[in-house]
Amino acid sequence: MALFVDSISTNLVLMHEDLCELWGRQLPLATDKGYPKLFDDMVYWVLMINGQAAGHTGSLTIKEKDKKKFVLVGNIHTQELARAWVTLLLTKPKK
Repeated sequence: MALFVDSISTNLVLMHEDLCELWGRQLPLATDKGYPKLFDDMVYWVLMINGQAAGHTGSLTIKEKDKKKFVLVGNIHTQELARAWVTLLLTKPKK
């Protein structure tokens, strides 16, 4: 990761394979971690810093018959070199 941030963006990634490609290595599916198969349908949100994947999380929307929606959001995972930047971006300034 560069010392200076020129660009920050968020990419919506629909397929696990695309997440792995952006991340630069194979990542386990939710079922590989013991979650029900339903969780393999998550979409992923990838934080890009200077064009490199710095962090990601996943979300899953579940619709019930009575039209209620539940959105489940996963943990945030960050690349080792990007942890300081992600921490700065996610920390609220103190008033």
